[in-house]
Amino acid sequence: MGVAIIYRDERADGKVLFEHSLEFSFGFVTVRQLIEARVESEMDVRTNIKPANYLVTPVQAEIILNGDRKESAKRVDVNEQKRIALASFQANGFFMFINSRQLTDLDEVVGLEPDARVSFVKLVPLVGG
Repeated sequence: MGVAIIYRDERADGKVLFEHSLEFSFGFVTVRQLIEARVESEMDVRTNIKPANYLVTPVQAEIILNGDRKESAKRVDVNEQKRIALASFQANGFFMFINSRQLTDLDEVVGLEPDARVSFVKLVPLVGG
């Protein structure tokens, strides 16, 4: 039996921008696996998400090669998007929380409880600062 979790994108003030569910066939995963599953899920549902809410976006070379991302969603290089998301996590481009506990290490193993909430908080540079 699988474990369903809910992942969401949040602003630093806690406002939820997007929410979706994921199902895992096992109860323990690494932070790396959570991020990679999130990217794969995003690639599956991205046509229903406003572009500003993507955790990752195609690099300029992909946009040039594939055209507008709305028309080329299935041609985005998922492995490249995973690499970008993992690098962003390591560079503090976004924070991750599971049930309000911050996750900081890609290789940390976390136990998944039914209906666990995984939050992705993307940092936005201050204007004029």
